Amino acid sequence: MGQKVEIAFYAPVLDHLDQLSYTLYENDYFGFIDSAIDYIDRMIDNIVSNILASSHVDL
Repeated sequence: MGQKVEIAFYAPVLDHLDQLSYTLYENDYFGFIDSAIDYIDRMIDNIVSNILASSHVDL
């Protein structure tokens, strides 16, 4: 208990996700750029949560 798990994303992955937020906004999937950025942030949070919840991570 009390172990710290750090999940890091490669810079190209983060760049791609950043570009995706702008693409979603530019193609009118979101009316505001902040909404598209929030969507990607929630996606990243979901990815991290799923990794931590998987049986492959030994906490």
